[in-house]
Amino acid sequence: MAGIILILALAGIFIMIARKMPEALETLGRRQNGGEDSGAAKMNKFSSTEEEEAKKKKNGKKTNRSVPRFVKASDEAINEILDKTDGLIEQKEYEQAEKFLIDEIEQAPTNAKLYNKLGIIYLEQENFSDAKESFKTALKYDKNNDLIYNNLGLALFNQGRYIESIEAYKKSIQLNGLVPHRYINLGLAFAALREFGKALDAYKKAQVLDKDNNDYQKLIKEATEKLAETSIA
Repeated sequence: MAGIILILALAGIFIMIARKMPEALETLGRRQNGGEDSGAAKMNKFSSTEEEEAKKKKNGKKTNRSVPRFVKASDEAINEILDKTDGLIEQKEYEQAEKFLIDEIEQAPTNAKLYNKLGIIYLEQENFSDAKESFKTALKYDKNNDLIYNNLGLALFNQGRYIESIEAYKKSIQLNGLVPHRYINLGLAFAALREFGKALDAYKKAQVLDKDNNDYQKLIKEATEKLAETSIA
């Protein structure tokens, strides 16, 4: 059983990095053979990704952490990886962040948080196709992660795949309905389909959770006006 899981994990990585990291593919290929070692819509200004875990600042601290290959990494080790990746993202060092994270995924190939973070890198680069694949892979290893479903919805939305994005957002809200901007993301997808009544309902649910957000109030006003226009027509 462990061997089957390892093969599936390797296959997922193999597909993920095929276009990006040919040297890593070569290494993975040797291991599998017994050797050694996105008309896409633009990101809407009201849409947002999430980072629900705390972002720790480690100013000037360098570590030489080594995760044993194909052994489950500790939460502490994974958090160190995510913190370092966040630092690279903040500096807009996307290619370096991607390479670093792919190297870490090779060592911990079933960790959903790493694939989710890789997807966020691709969202930042507006590479929505690879972002979608990263989030889908993450969900294979964490099927009920509300954060990842929201991020998958963003990738799909920005590919113009609004119906699929709605399903992802709904799943995210089903798992955790207390995050207001998820309702905003859902409403934006409905608005893209010109379903302004459903968009308005979603925006109002967000406002209940965050009453003082001016951006939400603007979206409610806009959806109300659009709904009135379509009713007259």
